[in-house]
Amino acid sequence: RFFLSFAQMWADNARPETERLLTQTDPHALNRYRVNGTVQNMPQFAQAFSCPLKSAMVRPPSKRCRIW
Repeated sequence: RFFLSFAQMWADNARPETERLLTQTDPHALNRYRVNGTVQNMPQFAQAFSCPLKSAMVRPPSKRCRIW
């Protein structure tokens, strides 16, 4: 439920023109990168959705970003 809620919170349907404008004017990442970039680093996500190690939604352990 956590991951579904997290994704729904950032869900949008922006046109390419809007995304281009946001990329040039907003310092924050586009919503899809906020979600996918975050969960790709979380082994809990891969486990919850049974993602294979080679999946695009799983970053290899050697390339994962860890803060704590």
